[in-house]
Amino acid sequence: MEKITVQEFSTRLQSAGDTAAFNDFIFTFDVSVNKSKCKRLTFENCEFSKGFEVKDIGLELGITFTECTFNANLIIQKVEISDNFIEPRIDYRSISLLVEKCKILKSLAINTVRILRDFTIIESTIYELIISGLVSKEGSFNIKNSTIEYYVTLEQCVLANSIRFITVNCKDSLRFTNNNASSYLFENNTFDSNSWIWYGKLKEGIAISGGTYKKYFNVESVDAQGSLSISEAKFESNVSIAYECKNGGKLYRHGFSKIYLSNCEFNYGLFIDGKRFSDDNYPVEKIDIHLSQLMKGEINIDGFDISELNINGTNYNCNVVLNNNRFNSISFNRLTNLSTINIMNSKANAQGNIPINFVQ
Repeated sequence: MEKITVQEFSTRLQSAGDTAAFNDFIFTFDVSVNKSKCKRLTFENCEFSKGFEVKDIGLELGITFTECTFNANLIIQKVEISDNFIEPRIDYRSISLLVEKCKILKSLAINTVRILRDFTIIESTIYELIISGLVSKEGSFNIKNSTIEYYVTLEQCVLANSIRFITVNCKDSLRFTNNNASSYLFENNTFDSNSWIWYGKLKEGIAISGGTYKKYFNVESVDAQGSLSISEAKFESNVSIAYECKNGGKLYRHGFSKIYLSNCEFNYGLFIDGKRFSDDNYPVEKIDIHLSQLMKGEINIDGFDISELNINGTNYNCNVVLNNNRFNSISFNRLTNLSTINIMNSKANAQGNIPINFVQ
């Protein structure tokens, strides 16, 4: 790598064609990109000794960082990436903003950025990740095979598709606040500290598949049109799914219409509460619990009007408690119970008895 001066950088930036590409450079000064005629910025195998900022600029084709090291903050704010191709559906990566195989020793901060397609982080190590006001018209936010040393914050983001964490090690707290997306997907992650997901709207729901979550995992009043699915994950502290919460004196009452649980360890319990402050139960269409040797711990479900409850499999090590609920129907499908299932303080939704079906 060779050092590049401020003047050399400015000249290359302003004289570039559609793509301003910087490969194998050492930047010893604060880099600021706030005007350019180019449509794409790419940095490969570069090292930044000081801060890097892209601000108040429009780029049609996006920004790419590959195998770069940032010794200070990487900040992208008030940037619009429109991806205005002649044929806008053709893009070999379908990514507007890419961070791949990078080391960011301080913060990666995305603030008030509008993109057309995906924002993706792959195989990178980041000290702190802060994303606020990210808008993607057609895309998603993806982070894969990466490590976050400090806080993860996503707030006030609007994405057409999903927010995905896949094989990510979050070593400190994770906070999602009031995001709008298709879904939250967590797959085979290791979260060493607390996770908190508050409010926001999801067209689908939340899916947690595999992984280890070492501190409390808290979901509060997420307005989801779809389901909550938790499978093959290990939780080493308590898990709380609250359909009601209060913030600033205002009551928020939202949740999932369907719940699917299978093959999980809830070492300090899973607590799903339909109400905390209201008198009325929260209506859900379906709760499906698949029991097996892999399903361990305690499951508490409280305060719902449940149209359909299905419990199946073999219960070896799980204590299932359903309290203060109303049911349209309950089905035990090929169920062998070697532990505990308690249904307490419950009644039928309509007048009469609760239909209970046993299927062998």
